[in-house]
Amino acid sequence: MPQDFKDRLLEAINYAKLNKSGLAERLSVSPAYISQLCSGVRSPSDRTIADICRVCRVREEWLRTGQGDMEIPDTKIDKLSHFFQDVLATAP
Repeated sequence: MPQDFKDRLLEAINYAKLNKSGLAERLSVSPAYISQLCSGVRSPSDRTIADICRVCRVREEWLRTGQGDMEIPDTKIDKLSHFFQDVLATAP
């Protein structure tokens, strides 16, 4: 398990199938800011942490401390939404 925030952030980005630029775009912040977070040069605000968790679908406690599960359990609606997104993405 990653030991510090920057490692968990990189894991969350990968889990969300994004790259740093993609996360920056989704959060409406600069790619440089995300790079600074990933390198440990800057620390995120509480709001940024909440936004990262929402976009990457990871638990805040895990992102902050490494405790508990990383993933937010999907609801039935989430599962259906993912299913239909996959169907639409593969439709001719």
